[in-house]
Amino acid sequence: MIQGIVMKTGEVFLSSNIEKIVPEDYNNPDLEVTQPYVLEKIPLTGSINIKPYLEGFTSQTVFSFRTDDVLTLFSPEENIIEEYKKQTGVVEQLELNVEE
Repeated sequence: MIQGIVMKTGEVFLSSNIEKIVPEDYNNPDLEVTQPYVLEKIPLTGSINIKPYLEGFTSQTVFSFRTDDVLTLFSPEENIIEEYKKQTGVVEQLELNVEE
């Protein structure tokens, strides 16, 4: 599922996979974020731009953060999800709950 992440710094990301991990030490990051893209609202037009996190600095696709730095998670609008899928090539998997 593609989710949005709002950081305490004000940055807003989209990610195809957000996973809680067990750090070696409590000071280390405990959240792994796959293919994070930064969401930016263009002031004059109100349109939304998305681009890879740290674009131009690294080709890395998995980043570690601390959950203490996250303000909230959210479900993005469908048009933003479609743009993310187009740029990343991510295909969402349907989650089925099958009880026996």
